[in-house]
Amino acid sequence: MLQKQSPTKDRLINHIQNIPVIDCHEHLRGPIRDAVKSPKDPFLWLIFDTYLLSDLWSCSNDSDISILLSEGATFDEKWEIFSPLWNSTEHTAYVCVTKLVLKQRYGIEKITRVRIA
Repeated sequence: MLQKQSPTKDRLINHIQNIPVIDCHEHLRGPIRDAVKSPKDPFLWLIFDTYLLSDLWSCSNDSDISILLSEGATFDEKWEIFSPLWNSTEHTAYVCVTKLVLKQRYGIEKITRVRIA
């Protein structure tokens, strides 16, 4: 929408652009190396205690999600379910945010089968 110039509007915009803003709504859980140490399951630690679970659930079923959330399932069992779900949801909002945090905060460019060491 086009609006005519206004000195008042210009001053307000200039003032607003100079207000420092701190976004304190975050869900970081500490260094990624802690995912390997405690708890022992990086799936539960890093991925499934977030909003991302809702996106994965949208293209899955209760049985698969139960395995992903299970402390008794092996990493390999979880990966077999997780990998296609991750690929199916890679453009959803929560996955995009997760990928952005993984890249900017932890330097992880891509989630792969390789375990974090």
